[in-house]
Amino acid sequence: MNRDGPPDAGAPFPGTTLGGPSPTPIRTDLPNRQVRIQPPSTPPPPNGRHDTADHGRAMMVGILGRRRRLDRDLRQMAAASTHDVGALLTRVEAVLPPEAEAMFESRGRDGVSGRISEKLVTFHVLAEAHARLAELEREVGRLRAGVDLLVADLGPDTVNNFVAGGARMVFIATHEPLNEGARLRVRLVLRGIGTIETEARVAWRRDPPDPGVGIELTNLEPRHRAAVSLFQQTRDPLPAAAARGTWR
Repeated sequence: MNRDGPPDAGAPFPGTTLGGPSPTPIRTDLPNRQVRIQPPSTPPPPNGRHDTADHGRAMMVGILGRRRRLDRDLRQMAAASTHDVGALLTRVEAVLPPEAEAMFESRGRDGVSGRISEKLVTFHVLAEAHARLAELEREVGRLRAGVDLLVADLGPDTVNNFVAGGARMVFIATHEPLNEGARLRVRLVLRGIGTIETEARVAWRRDPPDPGVGIELTNLEPRHRAAVSLFQQTRDPLPAAAARGTWR
């Protein structure tokens, strides 16, 4: 027995101290087991892929539904003889190019996966239809609420023009009986620049022989101010006295 030296290298277990507990033997007859953890799998989309044409179909369905509602509402208003809506009905019918709608309906009947031809109906066509519908919906809402819409053309040679002092005041020549303080919407067509449509109120009136009104634009957006600034670079605004007809 070797009482002081290291344990025998060939011994299966390390040396023990007399009187101490015996170590538990390590079993070497157990089979090796391998455990594999599989990551969670993401289920594929129902049709096996994401198709942008399906999104286009959803957009088209929404546009057609909104157009039907507008058409129904306008025809009800026309039947009640409350408004002349003939021009609005024509614009509703022209919301979509005829070939786009024909392609959509034919694909739906044939059952060819319900997709719209990307070559014929692109997203910008649907986006334009959405914008036209939004404008028509606003106009129908104004008709129902009884809010007047005043349309004016502004160019280098028009009587209509902005009034000095900023972008909020514009003079519009009109015979319409608009009272001071009246609330309305105004659409200003700025030649060569674009169109502004916003809320406004009648600030003052100018009497005949050159009747008109001073319109204060009450809810100008940054893009509207930018358009007015571009317009005023091409034409100086009217002095306030000239706009009111009190210039002597």
